[in-house]
Amino acid sequence: MTNHRMIRTLSTLFALAAIAAVAAFLFAAREHDAPAPTKRQPLPKDAARAEMVRLSGLDEHGRPYAFQARLAERLEVDKNSIRLRAPRGEMSLGDDGKLIFSADTGRYMQQQRHLHLRLNVRISQPGAYELEGIDVLMELASRRIRSDHPVRLILSNGEVRAQGMRMDAKRRVWRFKGPVVSQFDIGERASADEAPKRIR
Repeated sequence: MTNHRMIRTLSTLFALAAIAAVAAFLFAAREHDAPAPTKRQPLPKDAARAEMVRLSGLDEHGRPYAFQARLAERLEVDKNSIRLRAPRGEMSLGDDGKLIFSADTGRYMQQQRHLHLRLNVRISQPGAYELEGIDVLMELASRRIRSDHPVRLILSNGEVRAQGMRMDAKRRVWRFKGPVVSQFDIGERASADEAPKRIR
């Protein structure tokens, strides 16, 4: 009788174990087929993307420049070009200090070492001037800056507004595209360090 009871008990346990195993299998299969939780959409196959990117290089005279961006994206069809969000950085001018720049968006062409800044563009040399614009190209290797769009140059004793400009940071020469409107306080005389040497 004791053996019979033990056999019945073991049979019951095996039956329960089998039921549990089937239930676990069905639950796992259902969980596998369930839709995945919502995530950020994947990038297209032809794009690469990274956050908080820092890029740097040297100009023609070996002086450094560096900038960072909140987001950088490079398309496979144009590996030379990197799209930037919120780029900001600085470029060495040697004994003349440095240029500080920022914008809402931009594009960096690696081979040419060109940085195309767009929207709320600000480029400044502390203690000398600040340039505001909506579309400005910085040629980082040659330290030239140009724009074919409206710009505003702010100096210590006035400002210049124009429909475009060219600037050579090495020689500190500015050329403006008309019409040009300038306002200066003739009661103050800016020192050579506070303004470009020549404005045309």
